[in-house]
Formats: sequence, structure tokens, C-alpha cells
Amino acid sequence: MQMNMKAAILSGTKKINIESINKPVPGKNEILIKLKTCAICTWDQRAYNGINNVLFPFIGGHEMFAEIEEVGSGIDRAQWDVGEKAAVGLLSMCGHCHYCEIGEEGICSNHDYNKIVGGLPYPGTGGFSEYLVVEPHNLFKASKTLKNEKGAFAEPLSCVIHSVNKIDLSKAQNALVIGAGTMGILHLLLLKAKGLSVFISEPNERRRSFAVKLGADEVIDPVNEDPVRKIKDLTDGRGADVVFNATAVLDVAKQAIEMVAPLGTVSFYSSIYPKELIEIDPNWLHKKMVSITGSANSNARDFQNAIDMISDGLVDPSPLISNVIPFENIRDAYTASMMPDNYRTILKF
Repeated sequence: MQMNMKAAILSGTKKINIESINKPVPGKNEILIKLKTCAICTWDQRAYNGINNVLFPFIGGHEMFAEIEEVGSGIDRAQWDVGEKAAVGLLSMCGHCHYCEIGEEGICSNHDYNKIVGGLPYPGTGGFSEYLVVEPHNLFKASKTLKNEKGAFAEPLSCVIHSVNKIDLSKAQNALVIGAGTMGILHLLLLKAKGLSVFISEPNERRRSFAVKLGADEVIDPVNEDPVRKIKDLTDGRGADVVFNATAVLDVAKQAIEMVAPLGTVSFYSSIYPKELIEIDPNWLHKKMVSITGSANSNARDFQNAIDMISDGLVDPSPLISNVIPFENIRDAYTASMMPDNYRTILKF
């Protein structure tokens, strides 16, 4: 007999409702998972507000943590069994393009948030539904004792791990993170765990204080002081060895390049919205021997590293949990997630 479940269906801009849909059934080499938590990230907010183009009806949510409910035939029960907890990821990647085959799923040639995943009837990323059917390579095992709310940070932390691991930090003494939102703070936590001095540039006083509380060595107020001069003052005139831009602001992206030291690296972690261009002097790049890179998404290694670090307590995302709201109240959750002082709003199933 066909069973039903609940899912949050986005049917248009700012139009989302909990509806009953068919519960997926695991086939051969598939696993049925029950979602325990799913956070609402900036990408979800943009889809909800009509900024990101999605196909309606759409089921969003990709910062997922789940428990195995049922395993299909062909699954190694010694590896995956009912009751085990796992982060869920890489559902939007194809698994067979050149980049997926070399283990760089984050830059999948066919990456598509509008594909149908998890045995669902509608396109999307799938996390705003009670159940999904996935393959083992989409699961990243966690400790059974890990709190479900912390588990929802595996996906964003995996992206930050990818961002940081792209850069050779062997000679770096310090790093500057521009922006102290959720992703900026996760950069701070990870860079501190790696032993670097970390500076934060952030216009919001409350967020600057929060960053200090979580270990920032110095904070910069870019509104009331010149951030370029300040970072040079903090580094004997050199600039930061590594600069991570975790904001979507064009002028900040331009400024990031002025704040890096010779031989340093600038990483554009955040996309710029709205999309615009910046100018870079190739002669300056040549003489200063600066590297400029970007980072988006993550791969399977990053996911497993992220859930291991959270499970082992090496990175504790608890301070970033602004509120936990029942899944049925997803409209209230979206409202809360877009409040100026909010970090992460987590849906609890």
C-alpha cells in the first residue's frame, strides 16, 4: 500500500505550503532516510524570494541530517543499517562527468538544483521533505550521539573545509575573513582550529562582538575605519596572508584584493550579487605574486571531514543556531531566517 509523507512545496515566489505526497520506497542499492533536521540557507532564501530561478513546484533544503529508516536489497548492512545517523549531500551532482569522476563533485558539469532527487515527484534539493531515497555515496556517517541540530551544519562546514583546503596555509601566519555571517564564522572556527591568527572585518557591531567571543584575534569596523589601512597596521604593513571574502558585495570584493600581502591568496568564497565585474591590474598581480581563487560547494571528502569534525567536537557550530522551528511551521522559519541578526534557522522534523 502506498504511504504518504509531508513535504514543503514552493509553488511560486513566497508561496510555500506543507502538502502530502507519496513516500518514496527504496529499491535495490538504495536507502530510505528520515530527515531529522534541515537548515535554511541563503540560497533557499533567494529561491523563496524569487531571486534564484527554480522550477515550480519545487522542494528546497540541502543542509540535511537524517537517520536511516530502511535499506533496500544489495546494501551492506554492516556498513549502513537502520537507526544510523548521517549527513546527506551531493544529490544535485551527476556522478559521472569528468569532475565527479576525479572526486571534485562541487564543480560537477551537470550540477542542477532543478533535478528530481530522492524519489520525490518534484524538482529541487529535497531537504524540506520528511523522507528521501538515496544511494550510499550520498550519506556521510555520523556518531549516533550527535545532536540532530549540529548535524545540519555538515553541508555548510564541508563548503568551508573545501574553501580553506584549496589554499596552501603552510607559510601563512594569519587570515582575514570579510563578513561574519554563518559562513564567515565557520571560516573563523576552522582557521582557528588550524592555528592561524584570524582577523574579521564586519560592519555589524553585534557580529563583531560575536566573532571575538568565538576566537577572532582582531575585528575591523569597515564603516568607521579604513579596513585596508587597519589590516596593514595589524600585519606590519604587509596585509593578510590569506583573505576570504564571505560577502556578496561588489565593493568589498574590490577591497579584498587591496588587503592581501605579497605572495598571499585572495579567495572569493561568496558569489557576488547582483553579478558585476571588478578590475585587476595584471602588473600588480605580476609584481606582488598574489594568487586569486574561488571556492564553491564541496566534495565527498569534505563532507566526511565536516561530519567527523562536528562529531569529534573539533568544530562546534552550536553558537550559530539562532532558532529551531518545527517543520510544519516552515513559513515562520523562513521569516525568522531572514531577520538581520539571524545565523541559522533549523527545521526540526
